[in-house]
Amino acid sequence: MKVEIGDLVSPVEEAFLEKPFWPAAIDILQTHDTDKLERLTLAVAERAQNIDTASFHETVTLAKELHKGKKRKFTDTDYMVHLYQNFLITTKYLGVDTITDTMGKISILHDSIEDTAATREFIEDKTGSADIAFGVSTLSHKANGRKLYPEDHEKVMYFGNIATVNMVRPELGLGLIKAVDQLAGANDPMTVGELSNPSLRGAWEDLSRQKVQEMHGFRKAVVGLPKGEALGGIITDFIGFSDMRIAPETAGMMDNVLTLRTRRNGGNLPTRRVS
Repeated sequence: MKVEIGDLVSPVEEAFLEKPFWPAAIDILQTHDTDKLERLTLAVAERAQNIDTASFHETVTLAKELHKGKKRKFTDTDYMVHLYQNFLITTKYLGVDTITDTMGKISILHDSIEDTAATREFIEDKTGSADIAFGVSTLSHKANGRKLYPEDHEKVMYFGNIATVNMVRPELGLGLIKAVDQLAGANDPMTVGELSNPSLRGAWEDLSRQKVQEMHGFRKAVVGLPKGEALGGIITDFIGFSDMRIAPETAGMMDNVLTLRTRRNGGNLPTRRVS
């Protein structure tokens, strides 16, 4: 069942839907206004023909309750910003007419088990979906903050499992959701203004390089599997963007990164569809 949200449908939503992928993604990564991103998220969900708007609203409410008071690393940014960014960038990549109800809800809840007391059983009970609970559980490398893969080398197992599940259950979209999560983790935490603080900039660069290194491992796991080329290409694009943003001359300067990326690709920003 769809519900009307009227005034949430705005020129901002239209601009987001009409822009090419990278300009739209950069806009979202630079936006840390929780209310603005929530309005855009709900408006885009309303436009998505495969998303049940009423239950999607309930999912957003659940995520807000679970992550209440939590902040993104190094900042005072509401944690919900990251979850809205994940949904919006995932939807932008797939297309508003392609993303499914299950994918949308997994993207909003993807950190629920990692960072809160929620369990797989709790997520299934609250959403009424074993698939959503399975998807969120598969994407979790922590449980309520406790690492499930304590050693760095064990992350290979984590990404390998996501890659395998993505091959067997492509309808869940876990590979793309995780790739977007890594993209946001590498590029979201610091605004241009915050990068003027040397200690914060150093911490951001360390985190970004860690996320990029993990993306390399994720890509390796993906391309070794049947039909992994498309997702592997997406991860390659995300790595390339992140590498340019980490570079000292462009760190934190999204517009400059966009200009460089366009110039290096003959005026185009290639995106790859997940087959």
